[in-house]
Amino acid sequence: MKEKSFIKISSAIELIGLIAIFVIPVLFGIKSALSVSAIILLVTFSRSTPFSRNMLLGFHSFLTLVGGHMFGWQAGALVGILSTILIWRMSKILGGSYPLPMLTIYDSVYLTALGIFGAFIPVENFVLFGMIGIIVGKYIGGNIVKAFFSPEPLIKHIMLSFLNLSVNYFLLTSFAATVISVFG
Repeated sequence: MKEKSFIKISSAIELIGLIAIFVIPVLFGIKSALSVSAIILLVTFSRSTPFSRNMLLGFHSFLTLVGGHMFGWQAGALVGILSTILIWRMSKILGGSYPLPMLTIYDSVYLTALGIFGAFIPVENFVLFGMIGIIVGKYIGGNIVKAFFSPEPLIKHIMLSFLNLSVNYFLLTSFAATVISVFG
């Protein structure tokens, strides 16, 4: 009983964090929104709720890109490292079938590179180049690694990829529109 109520509370906090990304910039500025949302989401992700399990797969790439774009390549690389730690945690929740060393090494390199890449993307092309970076790094490269090292069927990874790609597109589009409206 306590576990179910805890999951509901954690999921509600996480949804508030997602909404904050698009509401707070208008009221307090984009940097405040990213800071507040990132803290809320990192805390709730570490609690390992079912909502987190589904959203984390798509959301860590978005956070890394935004971290690099807003605060420079060092911040992007740092967010990439923190996201790698979250993926390592989530791999246990997803059944422990992911081979931790290989996947963690790949995601660490991918996310660090994505954070650095985010620092050099102009806001007008943020969605286009952000999606290209995510598709090449996470979905093509990640699925190749999983095909060789994961015992799970490749079709499962590909289906998750399409789901998470749509999440990434929504987040990147909303973020770019918010930045253009606030600073444009």
